[in-house]
Amino acid sequence: MTGTSTAGRMVGRALELAQVEAALWPPGASRPAIVAIAGEAGIGKSRLASEVAGRAARRGVHVLHGAGMALAGEAPPLAPLTTALADALGQLDARARAEWAGGLTHELGVLLPPAVLGGEAAESGLGLDEGLRQQRVFIALVEFLARRATGSALLLVLEDAHAFDRATGDFLRFLARVGEPSLAVLLTIRTDALDRAGDSPTRLLAELAPSGGIARVELGGLSVGELGRLVSDLVGRTIDDTAAASLHRRTDGNPYFAQELALAGLSPDGPIPPSLQEVLLARVAAQPRPVQALLRTMAVLGRDADERILVEAAGVPQRDLVRALRAAVASRILSPDAAAGRYRFRHGLMREVIHADLLPTERRRIHARVAEVLVARPGLRPAAEQASMLAHHWQAAGEWDRALEQRLAAADHALEIGATADAYRQLREAVSIWERTSAAARRHLADRRALHRRLLAAAHASAHFVEAIAALDELDRLGTATSPAEEIELLGFRCNAEWALGDYDAALAAAERAVERAPVDDGRLQAVALRLLAGTLMGGNCSVEALPIAREGLRHAIASGDRSAERYLRGVIAYGLQAIGRGDDAVRESRRAYGIKVRGDPIDSYAGPINHASLMALCGRYDEALRTASRSAAEIERAGLVETYGVSLDNIQLYVLTRMGRHAEAESVLARGANPGTQMSILLQERAALEAVLRIRQGRLAEAARLVSRLDLEVMSGEQDWIVGLVRLAELEVLLHQGDVASAATLAARIDGTQHASITAFRLRLLALAQRAVSDAMAAARGRSQGLAAERTRLARVVETSNASIEQPVAEWRAAILQAEAEARRGRPDAADRWQLAVDAWTQAANPFEAGYGWCRLGEALLARHDRAGGAEALRTARETAVRIDAPLITGMVQHTAARGGVVELLDDDQPPPSTLSVPRGQVQLGGLSSREREVLALVAEGLSNRQISERLFITEKTAATHVSNILGKLGATSRAQAAAILAASSRHD
Repeated sequence: MTGTSTAGRMVGRALELAQVEAALWPPGASRPAIVAIAGEAGIGKSRLASEVAGRAARRGVHVLHGAGMALAGEAPPLAPLTTALADALGQLDARARAEWAGGLTHELGVLLPPAVLGGEAAESGLGLDEGLRQQRVFIALVEFLARRATGSALLLVLEDAHAFDRATGDFLRFLARVGEPSLAVLLTIRTDALDRAGDSPTRLLAELAPSGGIARVELGGLSVGELGRLVSDLVGRTIDDTAAASLHRRTDGNPYFAQELALAGLSPDGPIPPSLQEVLLARVAAQPRPVQALLRTMAVLGRDADERILVEAAGVPQRDLVRALRAAVASRILSPDAAAGRYRFRHGLMREVIHADLLPTERRRIHARVAEVLVARPGLRPAAEQASMLAHHWQAAGEWDRALEQRLAAADHALEIGATADAYRQLREAVSIWERTSAAARRHLADRRALHRRLLAAAHASAHFVEAIAALDELDRLGTATSPAEEIELLGFRCNAEWALGDYDAALAAAERAVERAPVDDGRLQAVALRLLAGTLMGGNCSVEALPIAREGLRHAIASGDRSAERYLRGVIAYGLQAIGRGDDAVRESRRAYGIKVRGDPIDSYAGPINHASLMALCGRYDEALRTASRSAAEIERAGLVETYGVSLDNIQLYVLTRMGRHAEAESVLARGANPGTQMSILLQERAALEAVLRIRQGRLAEAARLVSRLDLEVMSGEQDWIVGLVRLAELEVLLHQGDVASAATLAARIDGTQHASITAFRLRLLALAQRAVSDAMAAARGRSQGLAAERTRLARVVETSNASIEQPVAEWRAAILQAEAEARRGRPDAADRWQLAVDAWTQAANPFEAGYGWCRLGEALLARHDRAGGAEALRTARETAVRIDAPLITGMVQHTAARGGVVELLDDDQPPPSTLSVPRGQVQLGGLSSREREVLALVAEGLSNRQISERLFITEKTAATHVSNILGKLGATSRAQAAAILAASSRHD
């Protein structure tokens, strides 16, 4: 194999490329440089060498290519040089060949036929000793290369140095001593192959080292992102992050292996292509028998293995064991971890190929032997790991009774530490083998119904809701529940699973059935059933109906001592209280609920913090929401529930960070990504709606509109009211910021005071936006539309009614009401006073985007009262706020309002940045900025974000950010606003 060079761009390797090029022609060199690109097969050595050669050729460097010959027998001496000579002469016409090879044909004729050289046949060297013959050839080769390098440099690229013959190595040492510095040699060498003498391939590098002209660049695997781009280029389409991560996991970033898998169909768990199997199996077949036996056992053990288990299970005689391990390590098939006492396959694919090559009986025998070692050494691994390993090996050995026993034990161990996802996986395997077990084992371990009950509980706790529904259906087929308690518990499982999967009607039916089946004289079961119904109603936007049911359930929960039900019902009551405008009471009740700790109830342990953080967010308690989410994230990750409960926490943080204007942190939450395999479709819809809101704040309206368009509100049920509210907000904002006031007013007319009643913050915010839409439309119509005036009056009455219904308005609710009232007064003399109140309220609510918008409207209202100084000051504050949170929409509004009010000059007056206060007038200079930086600075002064600058100048967003950072540093500015002010001051002084 001569490498994995492929057409197209090189992916990754920027650092290694720079290292190689720097080493090939170091400054002040007096001798040729020899650089070796080292790495295992398929890692990309040839591709990097090709890139270096191509770049060198484009700079005018002569490039020659040769390669070692990996033949079964001995290759001709100096075979790589023969290839390079033929390459060099093939680039020349007959006249040039004669010129470059003139006087050397006798010596070089031992390597190439006279016809190729354009001269006479070589003289016999029988009269010379071997050393002199070789020296004459070496001198001729050096002379030929020097001639070819006349007037420019020459790069000799020799691949597969591990397959070099001895003479080639001798020549490279000779060249390093006597060659000219205009010559350079680039080698590629496999570090996972033995050379012809059975020595390490690095022998050649070690022998070259004393010559002083060798440098080595080691290649490792590509990153996940780089591997994804490489394979995307290969298959002609973009592969998703999950497939890229799967490929990386299986290949350790090896480009060749990944390409082979991709060409086989890009299935993350698909078969390994035969061509790659042949490559890897050939390496194994070349090993002695004891090594092969060791590798077969290692393949059964997995990617890595405990040394003690490997040694006992391999069945290799003790006298051969150490030698076999050394050989496997020397061949770079295994790598040792001395500190951990473990061995590991260097490639996961190597393990897969060896394992797949085992005969079925051979595989079962090795699995059984490994299991027996584990049984004989019970303390070898921790109990949970031991049970899991035994379950795997007994099952693979076909010992079904023993496998079932260990699957159940492993599930128990997992549940003991709260690893519900692991428990679910173990129980799923137990169900799959149950039919193969003996009747005695079933009686002793678990009957079918008991096993499915355990699977249901684990599936529910680990948020595998589709599987939970399937387990419930199987239990229904197996017969009725054994008691009212079991029946209500199963209905609870169904209610929660159906709700999570988006079927609100099915969830409500299950909850109502549970209340019907709960005995009236059993307070605990009454609490459980009422908890189900109250929670489902609250999630379905039926707060008024849910509150009394929740309070009745709470009474039963307290009386029966059911702390889990008490915690949940207090949370439901908290949501109900915020829905009816009792914000402070809602916060207190949620804190009481969150403070109740219940052991042995994992799903409530995870849902409780999420519910509390969510309510704190809705009530404007942003810091508490973020603290709660942050504390819970680590616990949820340990439990393996990132793709469900973890996504919920991410969504809460995304909402809060966006509201607080912390857009960069919100982006980092988005960058973590939601697992597309999550079964909770509600979470993914919610995430899309939240991303749309963030994109609006960033001025990326087209992206926001696309996200909103993908969410079909018509099919969303009541429990998705939160998402509907978010989407309606995003729809209105996009239309308003795009200037489509007519469509915004039409949409606003469909919003009434009862829509999204369970979410007070959304209801009030929607009313404020609706009032803004109508006011914008009236301004565009210059007051000529009676219909719009009537609509504004109607909305004002709805706002007044909503305000009256809120007993304890939190800061954000009050701010939304004040903004709605201020929007209704646009154009009136008292508008400025109302906008000042709204600005103060939004500032108190820690919502800088809304505060920035309010400052802009306040400036507009003050200008309408002919208060130019006050209006300019308000607009200046709006601009500073917008720049601080990178909100280009607000910046644009400020510029438009200032221009319309004729206060653009006032906006920049009296605003010298701190860094320029000491600069005398007439001496503000931008001379330190490049022309491109001046161009970027002008766009910063316009209020453009980094993304908008990149689009305007056709550069990447990262490059734009780099320019802005450099500009701030050169100007001594601490913000974009200060940089803009410096530009303005420079213009005035000039």
